[in-house]
Amino acid sequence: MKDIRRAHVAAVRNAIFKTVGLTQLSSSRRKNSKDVMAWKSSKEVEVAYNNLYEDETLIENITAAAFPSLSDASDESFSDMYIYTASVCDIILNPNYPSLDIAKKALELRFKKFKVFSNLFILLFENYLLIKINILGSHWRKRTP
Repeated sequence: MKDIRRAHVAAVRNAIFKTVGLTQLSSSRRKNSKDVMAWKSSKEVEVAYNNLYEDETLIENITAAAFPSLSDASDESFSDMYIYTASVCDIILNPNYPSLDIAKKALELRFKKFKVFSNLFILLFENYLLIKINILGSHWRKRTP
């Protein structure tokens, strides 16, 4: 299981650098924590991290780049990989997370948090649509003879 997680994280990490255009740290296997924190506090990483939450398509583009076979996947499968990708992106680019290594616990916590937010957003959006439909429907009924 650890190898699968490692392969998926590597796919997301590579997709982040390719999609966002960030420069990677040196290729040494073990990164110096001082170097990691300097990289994470750089302006380009800060911009990329903020864009995760401001650019509506960025995480979707990273997910598609990391997992090209998902183009034929069901909405639920894509949604889960989207949330997984968002979790990995948040860890890698987050200036408050002191490492580039993806710990299982940190990944699980973010995945659960983002999954809850995703479900909440879907419920709020569905309620919004129902309210709009009801308003439009009542407005339309008033106008018809």
